[in-house]
Amino acid sequence: MYKKNLARLLSLLLALVLLCGAAAPAYAAVGSFSDVPAGHWAYDDIMWARQNGIVGGIGSNMFAPGDDVSYAAMVEMLCNAFFADEYEAYEAANAQRLKEVFGEDTYWFSYRAYFFLSNKLLTNAGAMITSYSSMMSAMNRNNMAQIIANVLTKKGVTVTDAQKRAAEAEISDLDAIPAAYRDAVLICYSLDLLNGTDGQFLGGNHTTRAQACAVIRRVADLLSAGEDPDPDPSPEVTPSPDQPEGFEPSVVVPDE
Repeated sequence: MYKKNLARLLSLLLALVLLCGAAAPAYAAVGSFSDVPAGHWAYDDIMWARQNGIVGGIGSNMFAPGDDVSYAAMVEMLCNAFFADEYEAYEAANAQRLKEVFGEDTYWFSYRAYFFLSNKLLTNAGAMITSYSSMMSAMNRNNMAQIIANVLTKKGVTVTDAQKRAAEAEISDLDAIPAAYRDAVLICYSLDLLNGTDGQFLGGNHTTRAQACAVIRRVADLLSAGEDPDPDPSPEVTPSPDQPEGFEPSVVVPDE
């Protein structure tokens, strides 16, 4: 009898262990960054982005969540998150042309940045893809709002004027936002993709890597909620890239 009860108890304990393992977060399998503890405000967002191949670390199993996100890093993250198939097809179809445009002075962000520029995803976003220092500089919140709005436009997401007017009431420093970025900020506010601090948007402040992950996840959730249940399996491919507006192929060297 004792042996029978012991065997039953061991079976129950094993089932409990298996159940707890199944309930653990899926991203536990990829492991956490050493500088992103479970209590970090953006832990879930960063782990989600890592699990989905949207972000990597900076080396030594670190992510640097509080560091500024660069234009180059933001382009890579957005490309991985929302245009992976389109970009892969684009690069394959235009490999020779891209080599001709960039020559030997190609940086890790060059092709994706060119893809974004060609698809009007960098319109008014404040970066020159041919300037190394520009692409590696910190992206501020105004420019983040603009590039996110460009992505939403590309994905067919629209916001009504009534929604934008409602969003205006939430931003106490609206007049401080340059007119060129105001519409993009209102779009992001209308869809709860961005928010401010004590009613202020503070558009000139830099965007951190953690904040970028949080915003990208919100965009992903938004797009998933409105996803076509039977999407076209063939991604749209931009034709062979003629020189897009604002591109100077002779300036593909790091700035001193």
